[in-house]
Amino acid sequence: MNYCLITVYAVISLNFFAVLLNFSHKECNLSKKQKLLSTIVALVAALLWPITIPISYLELLQAKLETT
Repeated sequence: MNYCLITVYAVISLNFFAVLLNFSHKECNLSKKQKLLSTIVALVAALLWPITIPISYLELLQAKLETT
């Protein structure tokens, strides 16, 4: 069971990293330093997605409830 969860986490993390890296490399006006920083940010975001995505979703739900 744990191997299945680790595999799912790894697949989603790699996919998330690839998407973020693709977005950052589409920008043509970035210097080498900015590209390196965007790669580091994408790596950190990919590693921490299980924490950040649920928190962001809860914030969206809370904002929606406050507006209605």
